[in-house]
Amino acid sequence: MIKDDPEELVRRFITAINSDGDLEDLNEICLPPLAEEWRANMEDFAFTERTFTVDDVVADGSKVAILWSIAGRHTGEFAGIPPTGKRTSDTGSAFFTLDEGKIAKLVTHYDAEGLFKQLGATITPPS
Repeated sequence: MIKDDPEELVRRFITAINSDGDLEDLNEICLPPLAEEWRANMEDFAFTERTFTVDDVVADGSKVAILWSIAGRHTGEFAGIPPTGKRTSDTGSAFFTLDEGKIAKLVTHYDAEGLFKQLGATITPPS
């Protein structure tokens, strides 16, 4: 069981998913299903040279909410967009639920429209 306070646990998660982070740390930080999911997500992540930053955090018991930003380079396919090599930045929020001293659930939101514009793509709503 992790003995870190909830905010510190979330900051360790963000450190692990940065380009120079250690994805194996997710095993210590998250319950197994979430650790596996995020390791797979980040191994195939379309943005390298990435740096996630925690811009603000609110912790209340077993819940932690953060505002985050990311800067990185688009080097893999993303939402059907082939790699552009462009440097991008984005912002978003994440809501963590802790259980047994580890991260058990994570929901994220980001500025998809802004990111698509940086990649030279647009979002077309269904008709």
